[in-house]
Amino acid sequence: MHIYLVGNGVIAKSLAVSLLSNNRKVTILRGSVDQQPVTSEVIRLEAGNELLQAEVNISTISNYDKLGGLILLTTKTFGNKAIADKLRGKVGTSPVVLLQNGLHIESSFMDFPALYRCALFATSQMDDEGKIGN
Repeated sequence: MHIYLVGNGVIAKSLAVSLLSNNRKVTILRGSVDQQPVTSEVIRLEAGNELLQAEVNISTISNYDKLGGLILLTTKTFGNKAIADKLRGKVGTSPVVLLQNGLHIESSFMDFPALYRCALFATSQMDDEGKIGN
């Protein structure tokens, strides 16, 4: 199953590296921009005493007519309405999981057939060398 991570911050990047390291198919989708070419980025993740590295494809929601797989939102909640509008009609019956915290964050997605909510509490930051650490 392909996993689409909506959001291009350190949480999405950390998840992408972890999932790719476990042989999952992953694409990061930027939610705030449209019509950008697909790029790839080598991301390094410090996980405890281990350093993981993966090349991650980064695209935009607008580059897809259909998204088949698992869609995880890692964005800030203030963009949910715009992201829901962009995803509407593209996800079919694919599960959409909101990895966000806050009141009524799911309201823009209530017409999606498979909507799940899971508050993800994580801290991470990128250092000057582009490595993500916790």
